[in-house]
Amino acid sequence: MKILLVTITLAITLLGTSASAFDPQDLQRLTETNECIGCNLSSAELNTVTLIGANLSGADLTEANLIGANLTNANLADADLSAADLSVAKLNNASMTTVNLTAAKLTSASLLGAILIDANLTGADLTGARLSYARMNGAILCNTVMPEGRVLYTGC
Repeated sequence: MKILLVTITLAITLLGTSASAFDPQDLQRLTETNECIGCNLSSAELNTVTLIGANLSGADLTEANLIGANLTNANLADADLSAADLSVAKLNNASMTTVNLTAAKLTSASLLGAILIDANLTGADLTGARLSYARMNGAILCNTVMPEGRVLYTGC
């Protein structure tokens, strides 16, 4: 009975861990084609990667490490980037309509001309980020730290 309980506990732990990790085939598809629509890249290590013009619409990038990544002109519409680290990332002119950036770290990121219409930035940290010409109509900025350090509570 004790062995069965240990086996079940181990199986649940392994299933729980693998369910939240990225799919290696999705990562390969992204690197080969610069496109991965609706794919699972959660918790992926993508720091300093160059994905200029990549199509990641609807992708799951929760808790992904995108520190210093270049996502200029990328399509991230409807993507889930909650709790992702996008510090010093380049997201210039990126299409990020209805993207989920809840609790994302965007410190010193460049979002020049980015389209963040209806984006959810609840709890996001934009300290030092560059937002010139970014379109943020309808964005949720609840408990969001803005570039100059001011906290906004819009859309809570």
